Amino acid sequence: MRRLPSLLLAALAASLAACGPGATPTPSPTAVPTASPTPTAAPATAIPDRDLFDLARRYRGVEAEPLTTAELYRDEPLGTVATFTAINVVALETFEIEARLAHVGEHALWYVSTAISVPDADLQEAARFFDQVLVPAVYGTFAGGGGPEGKITIVNAPLPGVAGYFSGADAMPVEVYPFSNERVALFMDTAGSIGSERYLGTLAHELQHVVHWTVDPSE
Repeated sequence: MRRLPSLLLAALAASLAACGPGATPTPSPTAVPTASPTPTAAPATAIPDRDLFDLARRYRGVEAEPLTTAELYRDEPLGTVATFTAINVVALETFEIEARLAHVGEHALWYVSTAISVPDADLQEAARFFDQVLVPAVYGTFAGGGGPEGKITIVNAPLPGVAGYFSGADAMPVEVYPFSNERVALFMDTAGSIGSERYLGTLAHELQHVVHWTVDPSE
């Protein structure tokens, strides 16, 4: 028989003695409840509005003036060819779109990428719906009536990964935002037909962003 080490033997003996009938357990002291101090909330810090002019001034030393209403809401002749900077939301990079002004409506300039062909009837119907239905409905609901201060630019072109978008940064001078189109512009994907339910629904949604930006450009 192998002998247990003396230390293990002593530990076993003590354990057996503690479990024996004559052992009396030692009572645990009862903790006296004490009141915990109420934590004091740190004062909330007001988050400043997003001001690209201020950021450009402070971090890049750039001084620039806001664009005028005439610059933001262009009035250009039919057939004008312009190059726009768009955003590829999949690759997170910019790319250029060459587009031709194919229709001039009451509230919008309708540009179409020179790389695609769009039926004139579809474009004119979409423009009619925009002027007569969407603008009154969206501005009436979110701006108390009225309409844009001039003609919004609507650029129709293939857009990777998105049905359409509006960026308030496009209303910044290029000194502040180098990729700005320096106008109020909506970009619409042409994967589906212009004037389809999907297209018009997206257009209405993006027009809401324009209204919100008009009310609060820092949003």
